[in-house]
Amino acid sequence: ILRDDGPAIEIQDQILNVQTVERIPFKEGEVPEGSIVCVDGINARFSYIEVGWHTKIRFEFQPKAHPSLGTNFQVKDWMFPQPGMFEYRNCPRFHTVDWLLPSSTISEETSPERTSDAWRVVGSRVKVRSAAALDSEELGSLDKG
Repeated sequence: ILRDDGPAIEIQDQILNVQTVERIPFKEGEVPEGSIVCVDGINARFSYIEVGWHTKIRFEFQPKAHPSLGTNFQVKDWMFPQPGMFEYRNCPRFHTVDWLLPSSTISEETSPERTSDAWRVVGSRVKVRSAAALDSEELGSLDKG
């Protein structure tokens, strides 16, 4: 039941699943293989691949390709000159890389430099609309808890 200082609105068979995502600058050695990262604003799965006698870093972009790195980028000569800044041999510019984590797995003590560009509920009530658009019909609100 949703209330907005008026009559109750009952919604049946509806599930509200809210997950916030936190970003922290990518630090090699701290990000587990298989983690989801964000390269220049595009999501990818991070891993290493062994090829012959050398190791390559790999970013598999999903669901869309990176405009300059494609869908499955791998390179053997790379470096992170500082957390979150990626470059490789003959690369014309730096690429930003952040590790994406559910907010429940990050703490201020372990990641003081974290940033977020996802929604975060900080009040005791959240407004519910019929669609993601801000001009959509307002259905009511949900109280925290």
